[in-house]
Amino acid sequence: MDLRFVFINETGRHLLQATQETSFRSYVPDSFFLGICPQVIHTRQPVQQSLQIRPDLCLHVALEMAGTQVLCTFWEAADSPQVLQAILDASPNSIISMKALRQEPNTPGLITDFLMEHVNATVERDLYLKPKNIVGKTLMSVFPGNKESGLFDMYARVAETGQPEHAIQYYRDSNGLEAWFDVSAVAQGPDQITITFTNITESQRNQQQLKQSNEALEQFASIASHDLQEPLRKIRHFGHLLATQYQTKLGNGAELIDKMHSATDRMGSLIDDLLTFAQLNNESTTFETVDLNQILTEVCSDLEVPIRQQQASVTIDPLPHIQANAWQMRQLFQNLLSNALKYVAPGVCPIIHIRSQGPQIYLRDRADSFYRIEVSDNGIGFNEQYQEKIFEAFQRLHSRSTYTGTGLGLTIVRNIVENHGGRITARSQENQGSTFQLYLKA
Repeated sequence: MDLRFVFINETGRHLLQATQETSFRSYVPDSFFLGICPQVIHTRQPVQQSLQIRPDLCLHVALEMAGTQVLCTFWEAADSPQVLQAILDASPNSIISMKALRQEPNTPGLITDFLMEHVNATVERDLYLKPKNIVGKTLMSVFPGNKESGLFDMYARVAETGQPEHAIQYYRDSNGLEAWFDVSAVAQGPDQITITFTNITESQRNQQQLKQSNEALEQFASIASHDLQEPLRKIRHFGHLLATQYQTKLGNGAELIDKMHSATDRMGSLIDDLLTFAQLNNESTTFETVDLNQILTEVCSDLEVPIRQQQASVTIDPLPHIQANAWQMRQLFQNLLSNALKYVAPGVCPIIHIRSQGPQIYLRDRADSFYRIEVSDNGIGFNEQYQEKIFEAFQRLHSRSTYTGTGLGLTIVRNIVENHGGRITARSQENQGSTFQLYLKA
C-alpha cells in the first residue's frame, strides 16, 4: 500500500520539499511506486532510473534493499528541466502535456477538463499563442472548440483506456482559431496524456485545390473526348461512303482514304487513352476487395477476338484478392495483355503467363508486405537500357508503321500501380520476351 519514511536527510527533505508527511508514495509518481518498488522488494535487485518528480525537478533515483528496509538514494539531474525543454522546443511538432481533471478529484469520476502543464515553443506556430498563455490553464478555457470538434472526447478516451489515438480534424472556436490539425494523443501515466499536433491547414487547402483541379481536368477530358469523337465518327462515315459509293472513280484516291481511316483510328485510340489517363488522377477513387482472378477473366473475355485470331496461349495461375479499384485493375491488365499480344514477332503465336507470389516484404525501402504479380510473354522484348523510357508518356521504341499504339499504355499501367501504393519493374532481352513485375500491397 505504501512505504513509510524511517529516515530522510536534510538534502533529501529539501529536494522533495518534504514536510511532516511520512508517506513515500505521496512524493513519487504511481507508475514508479507501483512498478519499481514491488520489483525491488520481491527480487532484491537494485534499480536506477530518472524520475520526473515535478515539472521543475528531475531526479536520478537508486532503489535497493537494506535488510528489511528500502534504501532510496537520489540526486538532482543537473539542468534537467532546461535540457528537456530544449529538446521539446526543437521538435517540429507542437507538444502539450495535460492532466485530466475529474468531476470528483482522485476518483474514477467523469473527466471534465484537462490542465495543460507543459508546452513546447512550437505551439506558437500552430496555435498563434505563446506558451505562457497556455501553461497552467485548462484546455476548455483556452480552446473551447475541442468539445465540438470531438478532440476532447478523444483525449478523454486516451486518458481512460491508455490506448493512443490519432485524428485529422477541423477545429474552430469562439476565440477566432480556425484550422485543420493532425493530432496524436498518448497516455503518459494515470490521468496524464501528451498530445502532439501540427497545423495542416495549408496542406488541406492545397489538397482541396488539387482535388478540384483534378475534377475539372477529368470533366474537361470527358467533354473533349465526346466533342472530338463526334467529328471522327463523321470522318469515318463519309470516308466509308466515298470508298463504297465512288470506288470506281477514286483511282489512287482509295489509298488516301485508307490512310485517312488509319489516322482517325489512331486519333480515336489516343482520345480514349487520354481520357483514361485523366481519370486516374481522380481523388475520389474508392478501394474495395477485388478478386484479380475475376478481373483477368473479364479482361480475357474483352480480348477474346485478338487472342483467338493470333492463336495465343494465356495461362493464369491463382491470383490474390487485394484492396484496389476494380476499374483501374481492369485497365492495368488490359494494357499489359494487349501489349503482349501486339509486340510479338510475325508468325509467332503469343504465349502469356500470369503468376503471383507472396505476400512478403519485397522492396528494401518499404516495410509493407506486397504480392508480386508477374506478366511474362514471348514477344520481341526490348533492351533494358530503355527500362524507364517505356513507362514515359508518348515514348515508343518502335515505329508506328511496325506496331500501332498511342504510347500511353505503360504510362497508364505505372500510374495505376502507383495509385495503389505499389511499384512496377520490367525485365527483358531483345527477341527474348518480357516480364513485368507488379508489386501490389497485400
